[in-house]
Amino acid sequence: MNAYMPSLINIWKRRKKTYSCRLCGSSIKYLYTLDVLAKHKVRYFECNGCGSLQTELPYWLDEAYKIPGVHIDVGQAARVIQTWIRLIFILENIGFDKSAECIDYGGSSGLLTRLMRDSGFNYFAFDLYDNAKYSNYFSFSSLSGRQPALVSAFEVFEHLPNPRVAIEEIFATRADLIVFSTQFYDGQGPDWDYLVPFCGQHVFFYREAGLADFAEQRGYALRRTADFLVLVRNGSPYTLHVVAAKAATVPTGFFGDLVTRIGWGTNDTLRDHVYAMERFQKELVEK
Repeated sequence: MNAYMPSLINIWKRRKKTYSCRLCGSSIKYLYTLDVLAKHKVRYFECNGCGSLQTELPYWLDEAYKIPGVHIDVGQAARVIQTWIRLIFILENIGFDKSAECIDYGGSSGLLTRLMRDSGFNYFAFDLYDNAKYSNYFSFSSLSGRQPALVSAFEVFEHLPNPRVAIEEIFATRADLIVFSTQFYDGQGPDWDYLVPFCGQHVFFYREAGLADFAEQRGYALRRTADFLVLVRNGSPYTLHVVAAKAATVPTGFFGDLVTRIGWGTNDTLRDHVYAMERFQKELVEK
């Protein structure tokens, strides 16, 4: 058989397959095809229900996540610092309980989790594709059984191959707040820079109204602050606080004050150091 025949057969099977929206289940319509990872001819569809843009089923994700490093995303470190500053500001502004469990969903290197723990918050990382090296002793391998007060997911939702399953898993924790960031789809064309098909990791793009409706059906309201999107659980004690803080912006001087408070280490850092030392020594003995 010709060496190209198996791949051609697989392409033909994918083209014949009938897809439905991976968020709301409605029918979808074909829009265009782009080269993903410079090799895969991938079709993009728009949902006739929630209006979301999405790739065909992303069969290339393992390949995309095997590429080491951050490659083109050189702003990742700066973005974590910016997110840390803004997140501390909004949580302090709404009077969030620092002792309550928080999970950074898709926490990558675990740097945000480490900074939040240094700042006194009870934060843990969760990521299926990364080992959270900055917080590996403060991470979870599953959300099952967890009941966090807050879940954060910064630049994560667009990576979800099956957003309905993943977001419902987050909703199942009944977190008071789901604080996240993504760019909403509003009819942008194939040249939209948020698609980044050559990296292959962005596979789902939400319309704001569609995501809001999906969340509302599951007991959450989509709200905006100056810096983040927030899904607030119906009945959450923070509902009115989030609404009141929607226009609040980080004031001049807050960053310097935060670095002064946190940048040189805190009692929370020392507490985690003691725990990590004891655990590490125990693991060495058990090997």
